[in-house]
Amino acid sequence: MKNLISGIKTAGVVATAAMTLNSCEQKNTTNNDVQEAMYKVDSVANIRPEYKNTINAIALYKAQIQVYKDANKNMLKCYAQDYIKRNIKDVRLRKFLSLAMDEQILMEVSGFDMNESVYDFIDLDSCYVAKMRFFRRNQRWYDDLVVYLVDGYTEKQLLNSDFFKTINNPEMKQTFEYNTKQIERLKSVVDAASKRENRIYDDLWQQYVNHNQKVR
Repeated sequence: MKNLISGIKTAGVVATAAMTLNSCEQKNTTNNDVQEAMYKVDSVANIRPEYKNTINAIALYKAQIQVYKDANKNMLKCYAQDYIKRNIKDVRLRKFLSLAMDEQILMEVSGFDMNESVYDFIDLDSCYVAKMRFFRRNQRWYDDLVVYLVDGYTEKQLLNSDFFKTINNPEMKQTFEYNTKQIERLKSVVDAASKRENRIYDDLWQQYVNHNQKVR
C-alpha cells in the first residue's frame, strides 16, 4: 500500500487515528490497528475519482514547478560561467569556481562553508585553499548563487541578494522573475489541491469511524 504515514500523511495522523479508534471502540489501539484502518481508508480513497484526480494534479503541478526551478538554475549558471570567464583572471580560481557550480560540491559543512575534501577534489595546496575561502567570503554574489543552487535560498531570497547586483543583466533577471512568478502561482495551486486532498481523506476517515460505531 502507499505509505501514507511517512508520505502524504504525517505522524500526527497516526496519533489522531489512534485516539479516534480508542474513543469509538473503547479499547487500546495498537499501531497495527491504526495501519490497518488507514489501509482500508486509503484503499477506498484510491478508487475515488476526485481523490485520484487531485493526487495526479498535485504531481503534475509539482513537476511543472521543478521545470521552472531547473530552468532558473541552468540559466544562472550559464551567466555566472560567462562572468567568471570574463572577470576572473586566476586560472586555478576560475577552474574551481566553474567546476564547483557544475558538480555542486560546495555545501559540505554547516554554515555554507567548505571543508578540505572539496578542495582535494581539484588538488589544491593549503595556501591556495585560503585564497579560495577568502574569495567566497568576499564575493557574496557567488556564495548567493551556490546557496540557491543547493536550495538554500528561495527564488525571492536570491532576487534580494548580491547576485543580481553583480551579474547585472536585465534580460536574465526578467526571465528569472517571470519563472519565479510561475513557481509561486503553481505553489498556491498545489497548496489548494493539497488541502482538498486532505479534506477528502478526512471525510473518508470519518465515514470509516462512523461505520465502525454502527456495527459494534
